[in-house]
Amino acid sequence: MMRRAALSVAVAFSLAAVVALTACAGNEESSSSSPKLAEGQSQAEQEAYGAVADSSQDQSNLDRKIIQTASLDLQVEDVADAFRKVGQIASAAGGFVFESSSSYANERPQADITIRVPAEQYESVMEELRGLAVKVERENSKAQDVTEEYIDLQAELRNSQAIESRYIELLDRAQNITEVLTVQDRLDQVRLEIERVQGRINAINTLVDLGTISVHLEAPPVAEPKSEAKVDPLGAAGKSWEASLVFLRAVSAGFLVVVVFLWWLLPVAVVAGIGLGYWLLRRPRSAPPRGDP
Repeated sequence: MMRRAALSVAVAFSLAAVVALTACAGNEESSSSSPKLAEGQSQAEQEAYGAVADSSQDQSNLDRKIIQTASLDLQVEDVADAFRKVGQIASAAGGFVFESSSSYANERPQADITIRVPAEQYESVMEELRGLAVKVERENSKAQDVTEEYIDLQAELRNSQAIESRYIELLDRAQNITEVLTVQDRLDQVRLEIERVQGRINAINTLVDLGTISVHLEAPPVAEPKSEAKVDPLGAAGKSWEASLVFLRAVSAGFLVVVVFLWWLLPVAVVAGIGLGYWLLRRPRSAPPRGDP
């Protein structure tokens, strides 16, 4: 809908230019050319809308436009060697390295490389890249169908080119500088739109012809060496001695905690001891039996 609205606006500008030309013409030649201008503009309008109507027929005759992209995360024994081989695989398939980078993470080398290869070599290149890995940690593939967008862009390009040709005709029939500037301004806008649409079409063709593969390379994690168990009598005795000291410190600390916590029992115990001693001293002693010698 937006494209048709833009097209209608462009046609309206063309009609306005025709009206301006016919209004400013003061001689018989310009008067006789007005019907031709109007007729030419009507033809341009029919061609523009006819291109939109024909776009549905082009869809059945046009090959599908598929953009293929993939990403691989690979563990490799030698990152530098695998990095070099990825570039060689791309070159051998008729592609090229699009971008690349390398770095270190946790003392492990790693690298990222993006390649573009012909669409017909896409699957074979993916298989070769998998063969470089000790382990394929992640793989993601995507196919994007842009056929409908491509058809719309082609129809839009034809419409803009039809309008451009009519503006050129109007420019040739301009009678004064005002008419020339008016038509030229509209012509520049249409040509700018043609360049934009053509650029997008070229970009789609490039992405369809060349599949894009992003590869992340990193070395496997380094395994920690296992220490062998050794018998060490002196070490065992030292550890036992340290453990006994720790135990004694814990017992002493517990005893001090109890004493400090129960400090209020000490006066009570002293008073009770004094009272018990006094009672023992004051207690009457029983006399021995008389029959005893």
